[in-house]
Amino acid sequence: MLAVQSAFAEPPGDRIILSPMGGVMILDPAHRGSFPSTGLRTKASGYFGGRLGFHPAGSFGFEAAIGHTRSERLTGKSQLAVDHYSGSLVLQRLRGSGGIFMLGGAGWATASAGPLRSDHVSFPITEYGIGGRFRLRDPLGLRLEARGFYGLGNQAWQINDFILSAGFDVALGSRARDSDHDGVPDKIDRAPDTPFGAEVDRYGVPVDDDGDGVPNGIDRHLDTPRGALVDPWGVPLDSDHDGIYDGLDRCPETPAGYAVDEYGCPSDGDDDGVVDGADRCPHTTRGCTVDAQGCPGDSDGDGVCDGLDRCPDTSPGIAVDPVGCTAEVVERETELIDTGRITTQRIRFGTGSSEILPESFATLVSIAQVLIDAPELQIEIGGHCDNRGSEAFNLRLSEARARAVVGHLVRACPALDRTRFAVRGYGRSRPVVQNTSAENMARNRRVEFVVLNPQALQRVIERRRPLRRSEAPADSTR
Repeated sequence: MLAVQSAFAEPPGDRIILSPMGGVMILDPAHRGSFPSTGLRTKASGYFGGRLGFHPAGSFGFEAAIGHTRSERLTGKSQLAVDHYSGSLVLQRLRGSGGIFMLGGAGWATASAGPLRSDHVSFPITEYGIGGRFRLRDPLGLRLEARGFYGLGNQAWQINDFILSAGFDVALGSRARDSDHDGVPDKIDRAPDTPFGAEVDRYGVPVDDDGDGVPNGIDRHLDTPRGALVDPWGVPLDSDHDGIYDGLDRCPETPAGYAVDEYGCPSDGDDDGVVDGADRCPHTTRGCTVDAQGCPGDSDGDGVCDGLDRCPDTSPGIAVDPVGCTAEVVERETELIDTGRITTQRIRFGTGSSEILPESFATLVSIAQVLIDAPELQIEIGGHCDNRGSEAFNLRLSEARARAVVGHLVRACPALDRTRFAVRGYGRSRPVVQNTSAENMARNRRVEFVVLNPQALQRVIERRRPLRRSEAPADSTR
């Protein structure tokens, strides 16, 4: 019973509680001292009684109890009847809650036997008990109780009787329950968990005039703009102290001291992401990548700023066009757009081998840059040989060389996705000229990059038209 906790609150306010009870009473065999003829043994007998209590709103209440039990009739013996009357002080749960209670008090008991209960004794008792009250609904509750009383019977025999009972509590004169103490009874309260101090409407729903999630009565700032974030007391937050509340501030980490617009964002005249006042290069060309001070970088030192440089890995000292690319990149891009393929004999391999020679790396970088700028293109890389060696050998060698090209590209340029590439070796089956001279054979030893999805190439062409190099910024280093 001690482990049981009530799920329902006690009705608030002062109240009178009437409790009809029923259960069992365990009679003390010591009663035989007064009535030997009963032959009484320790035995549970039926019990009924009642409680009438006054329970103020505090932790203590007062209660009167009455009860009666009658033992079973034994063969040749008479019954024993016991009545008790008492008053007790009740220690109950704190205000507003139900559950466990304890009691202690004193009273009077009468034991009788024989025909018409003609033989009887009376004696004073002290009583003690523990129980639980569980509110079912206003004003009805369930009561469980264990109570014992101790007294001195006839000839100073000690009597200890024990009662286990259950019944119903009927609370008279109490107010309707109001679990959240907002003045609206639970039975009509649509928000039964309203925080203490909040203003509510007639249905117990908190009033929040400014819609910030903090009810009136708790809200210390009643005219918060809609959308602003607030603390538990309804005061708007402004993390960067720029005068624009969090939730409305589109730039919530503005450095201290910067003027901001109505959205909380500082001005940025050159739109480089570094606010005016902290920007040491306030006239940076749009599109350039800048450092923390707002100055553009040029990682390859070709005079075209990072961000606008379409070929950011140009070797030092090589002349570039306005978008940072060498003549070879421009040549390869033009070839791809005009023909749908790139054909090159500048990718060199060891004789009879798929090992790429170092003098080929610059060309591979140029081609990689073109492919990086057109990521939607699917490309077949085909290897071609001259007519020296057998057909089977040339097929294997040309495919191995094509695979080596793919491997080099994706290793050197992580921006390239290997899944974009198909590999095929054509051997000597597709010469561009007759293999009648060393020069012609060199032309036939080539690698071709062929677009497999022409529709995507058309989209690349359309995208390139407004970005013709003749229209590129003339001064991209500012």
